[in-house]
Amino acid sequence: MNVIVCDDTDFYVSVLKDHIKHWSVSRQHQNATITHCFSSSEDLLYAWQSGLTIDVLFLDIQIPGEMSGMDLAKAIREKDDRVIIIFVTNYSEYACEGYCVNALRYIQKPVNEKAVFECLDIAYRQWQFSQSQSLVIHLKKQVLVLPYRDILFVEAYAHYLTINLVNGSPVQIRSRIADLYNSLPSQLFAQCHRGFIINLSYVRSMTKNSVLLAGNNIVPMGAKYIDETFKSLKRYCQGV
Repeated sequence: MNVIVCDDTDFYVSVLKDHIKHWSVSRQHQNATITHCFSSSEDLLYAWQSGLTIDVLFLDIQIPGEMSGMDLAKAIREKDDRVIIIFVTNYSEYACEGYCVNALRYIQKPVNEKAVFECLDIAYRQWQFSQSQSLVIHLKKQVLVLPYRDILFVEAYAHYLTINLVNGSPVQIRSRIADLYNSLPSQLFAQCHRGFIINLSYVRSMTKNSVLLAGNNIVPMGAKYIDETFKSLKRYCQGV
């Protein structure tokens, strides 16, 4: 899991790096966690555009003289819906704006180790859910392997299912939605309508009538599925 820290203040970079190291040792994830630190939002943007993988991002919002952390988060989110973003800031007024980039948490400065640990516990479980397994589909002439992180939502029509992907063309299979849903992990997927299954990691907002997913995809919410879908999203956001 690639954890990136970006803050223009060396003190906070050092503090966050120490907290992340302590977390990885205490959780015995030191061999599964890599940390990179940046003091410049624009340097980080360039590194990411050049191929740097970001799984978890601890990001300061106010970076004087450079692109703000919020603008950087928006730029990353336009291309990558999987990055787990955690804002580290003194400015609580940005909290509402953070929903636009689906931020996991806001941590107030001075940084508290307990808060960092809580964020990393959730982030690690979410990362594991999306990385570790795939949906295997047996067709007549081929076998499709679709990583869970690549599935955005599933739509049922008649006797067929369309599996819509984050990137790439949709995949159509002949199956019942109940059978597919039962084969997917409940930690990562929820059925929000009799004809729709959603990947919880790509939910941007939810109402009693619809769910907004990454890429401005909107799917309906069925009345009988509201309570359980909200509970599933809450468990996912808490890393349960």
